[in-house]
Amino acid sequence: MPDATIQNVVFQVGAAETDTLRASWQKAKARYAPELAAKQIDFANGLGPAMDKWAVTYTAFNNLVRQISNQKALWTTIAPLARAKIKSEARTLQTDAAEVAKDSAQYLTAIHALGNPAEKDLTAILLAIARRATDHQLRAAVTSRAR
Repeated sequence: MPDATIQNVVFQVGAAETDTLRASWQKAKARYAPELAAKQIDFANGLGPAMDKWAVTYTAFNNLVRQISNQKALWTTIAPLARAKIKSEARTLQTDAAEVAKDSAQYLTAIHALGNPAEKDLTAILLAIARRATDHQLRAAVTSRAR
């Protein structure tokens, strides 16, 4: 059986989408601040810092993948130290993405009784964030276990 290439082992997902999701979340949160305050819903501590950490982790992982991918080599021919580093970055990304997914789920529960259009808009953004975080979490798990 042929050896997997680096492109098959690690995943390519644009960091720009994570940045877009973060900006959309901040705008929606600001837009519906009066409704959130009226229902005593505070988003100050959880998702924002977790998303910031996740973005930094993803950027570091993506930069490392780009460096290694430029080699166009088989995964087993990549230096063991480089493979260990990308696996470590993948585990960190997996942890940070899991935190974002957890916070998104908690926020979805909190906004359940907010009412439309705030509930609809915030739910759509939170679901998109949760999907992207879950995608990163699952794909990073595969990368961290690559042989």
